[in-house]
Formats: sequence, structure tokens, C-alpha cells
Amino acid sequence: DMLEVVNNGVEALPGNPTDAQRTAYREMKKKDCKALFCIHQCVDSKVLKKLQMQRVQKLHETPS
Repeated sequence: DMLEVVNNGVEALPGNPTDAQRTAYREMKKKDCKALFCIHQCVDSKVLKKLQMQRVQKLHETPS
């Protein structure tokens, strides 16, 4: 369930949402927060450093 939220994101509510839409939105936001919490729990300083280095390398790559 959380992977779906991570991959697809949380859709914004329409202008005049129904109760069902509000409930579904709240549930998706909870899953999104839970996924972010799990990610933070898994990333220690070594993994974070590796992710940062990969990000820097991607920024400095020249497009072909």
C-alpha cells in the first residue's frame, strides 16, 4: 500500500470534495507519512552519504 503512494503520490482534493473523497485523501496522506517515516528509519549516515554522492554525480554528468 505504501509503495503505491510513494510511486503515485497523493492526489489533491477537488474543489468541493465529498465525505468519501476526504476520507480517502486522509488515508492516503497517512500512508504517505508512514512511508516517509519508514524511509527515514532505514537511512543511516552511511546510506545518506552514498545517496548524496550519487545525487552530486548525477548533477555533474554531461548529457549525451
